[in-house]
Amino acid sequence: MVSTPVKVGALVGGACLVALGLGLLVASPLKTPDAAPQVSLSVSPTASASETAGPPTTAGVTIGQGKGPHDPPASSQVATTSPSPSASPDATVSPAPSGSQSAAANGASLAGRVVALDPGHQSGPGSNEQVADGRGGTKACNNSGTSTNAGYPEYEFTWDVVQRIRALLEAQGATVHVTKSTIDELVCVDQRGTFGQDSGSEIMVSIHGDGNSDPNFKGFFGIVSSPPVNDAQGEPSLELARAVLDQLAAAGFTQNPAMPNGIQPRYDIAGVALSEVPVVMFELGEMRNAEEAALMSSEEGRERYAQAVAAGITDYLLAHPK
Repeated sequence: MVSTPVKVGALVGGACLVALGLGLLVASPLKTPDAAPQVSLSVSPTASASETAGPPTTAGVTIGQGKGPHDPPASSQVATTSPSPSASPDATVSPAPSGSQSAAANGASLAGRVVALDPGHQSGPGSNEQVADGRGGTKACNNSGTSTNAGYPEYEFTWDVVQRIRALLEAQGATVHVTKSTIDELVCVDQRGTFGQDSGSEIMVSIHGDGNSDPNFKGFFGIVSSPPVNDAQGEPSLELARAVLDQLAAAGFTQNPAMPNGIQPRYDIAGVALSEVPVVMFELGEMRNAEEAALMSSEEGRERYAQAVAAGITDYLLAHPK
């Protein structure tokens, strides 16, 4: 995603708290809305660039906007700019902290469990074909997402991390389905949104990296459907989000300070609005932040992200036996 900085006095998108539904304090999206349905959220969407586009505003405050396959209609989207590979290199990777990975680290069995994973975005320019957004409207099929200032693209990051998560879960006995069979395959957001139920999976986890234009903006967070379209998008999805967010924090990653609960309710993301199984879209870090860009660009960093997400998925599944 490509975001713009928050304008709150001296603060940026990572400092503004907005009281939203579900009893959570979250910030306006780092991605912009697809369609513009009216819901019980105190956020007014504005234009932006992908399934997660332009910044919503609250009480005169403009929050950072993101990029993604979750954007508003083409007419309201803002073009995203691709970073130049010649930009300054990303920072070096910090060593991973020691800490437990809960049940996953202990080799808990996931035999018989079925998980769906979605590596956000794809190579190429994407497609502006209009597809269902899950709220009665339409939105662009998909796009290539964001990248680090040094040119490492989001779609490569998400593809790599998902392959690692898949290997970890399969090693525990789980069956794992992935929305794309190759890194270059174009899969629209509506197909991604229904993939959980279409593949017979119990849960759906979508992996992304955010691209706020403010280099100081950093931290992971999860996106859930709000208001829920069905029961699975309600408390089950919140529980899945908490399980993974807890493991990301335990692994030493930074939670987005704009969201003390780490969860951002969104009504404009087709990838979660169309799901009939518990679903969460995770923005694992800010690709324009030098420290997080270094992690996301490194083998070590991607492995750490994958281990934390796999551990959270394992915790959730063990807490919800079939």
